[in-house]
Amino acid sequence: MNDSDRSMALAFEPGGGSVEIEEIDLDPTGQIHFQGSAAALYARLDAVLERWSFAAGAEDQAVPSTIQREVLDRAGYFEAFAGVALRADRDPDKPDAFLPPAACYHVYAKLAGQRLSGPRSLALATTCGREESRAVDDPGRLRRFRMRELVFLGGADWVAAARDDWMGRTVAFAGQLGLSGSIAEATDTFFGRPGRGRRLIQQIKKLKYELRMDAGRAGALAVASFNLHESFFTNRFDIAMADGSPAASGCVAFGIERWTLACLAQLGEDGPAALRGLIERAGGLGDDL
Repeated sequence: MNDSDRSMALAFEPGGGSVEIEEIDLDPTGQIHFQGSAAALYARLDAVLERWSFAAGAEDQAVPSTIQREVLDRAGYFEAFAGVALRADRDPDKPDAFLPPAACYHVYAKLAGQRLSGPRSLALATTCGREESRAVDDPGRLRRFRMRELVFLGGADWVAAARDDWMGRTVAFAGQLGLSGSIAEATDTFFGRPGRGRRLIQQIKKLKYELRMDAGRAGALAVASFNLHESFFTNRFDIAMADGSPAASGCVAFGIERWTLACLAQLGEDGPAALRGLIERAGGLGDDL
């Protein structure tokens, strides 16, 4: 995918309409609940992204529902995102269990101290949590949400190529569904010193992109992100290649609730049919959906 592709808007002419608002419920805890056709669309999107990952050769990773404080500490999460981590249990006697703020932290913890014989692509999904002040009234900023990720580990060039390949795949997937969106450069709080200089360096290195889509009253949402971490996490978790060379990491993350909101806003009741048609054209990548 070249630079001009990254900045282009996906073609779409609205016409699907919206689903009934009763099918979307945002509860006081900052979690969204879909019903009816909206719930079916949510489940189908998650299943298609899962099968898509495995069809591309990614290894399946089952992960726990919570993550320990020591893992987030080692990852530098509390330094970068003070006050954002969401405890899994409000019980003061259980202060060290959190909902993972992103699925990929489980991978670094699992591979800590290992030497990789070759590049690896790992697929995983879990319910994530972040302390969002707007979560009670903004369906685009949830405290609890489902994230499906692909994590890449290997040499820096291989990781960058894998990230770029999946960015192209994702743009094509959205376009085939008939969704409108655009790829935009973004920055991450993790990397570099605070301020404009950090953002500029990340943009020069092209470390982070987001696929942003209109999602109705939720506004423009980043439904997917495409990230290069360089050696940030592999250094912190002592992950390297078997020959002693440095390992790099990257990831692609899909927010399932956000994808669902974008499909509902742009395609309305046609969303499930559009997804089913895409599956059929892809040669049966999920015939039961």
